[in-house]
Amino acid sequence: MVLALTALAWRGAVVAVVAMLMLILAANVVLPQPATRPGVEPADAWTCPATHAIKGNFTPTAPREGCIYHVQGGQYYVKTKPERCYATDDEARQDGCRRSRR
Repeated sequence: MVLALTALAWRGAVVAVVAMLMLILAANVVLPQPATRPGVEPADAWTCPATHAIKGNFTPTAPREGCIYHVQGGQYYVKTKPERCYATDDEARQDGCRRSRR
């Protein structure tokens, strides 16, 4: 008897979830999309697109820092493998990066 009631309870829960999903789909409810992240993906392993020449690197040597960005002409620009590329300094800072000190 208890087993039969448990099975009915599970079946009722599943039916309720399916019904709720069907209502959401039928109502054309638009679920919120994640905010777009600043910057773009690198063109290849070592270069950024010409329109987004600032290189963002999320694997700094100091673990307390989240991201360092390098601008053209900087000491480590050529040696940096970008993980994200930015068009402006502001865009890199919005993504949590700080400018390289060199």
